[in-house]
Amino acid sequence: MTAGQIGNSGEMRRIAEQCYRRRGKRFRPQSKEFANQQALLFRMGWSLEDYCLKEQPR
Repeated sequence: MTAGQIGNSGEMRRIAEQCYRRRGKRFRPQSKEFANQQALLFRMGWSLEDYCLKEQPR
């Protein structure tokens, strides 16, 4: 996965579908609120930069 994929809800869904397919299963979210919850997560404005180690200048 790339940072661009993680920051894109469509790409994250595609990755989840691929993971399930490789296990021989179909991706089927169980919650009726899945789409709304996913959209909310991506609207929160979180950033991968908050979770990555910063390179220290030499």
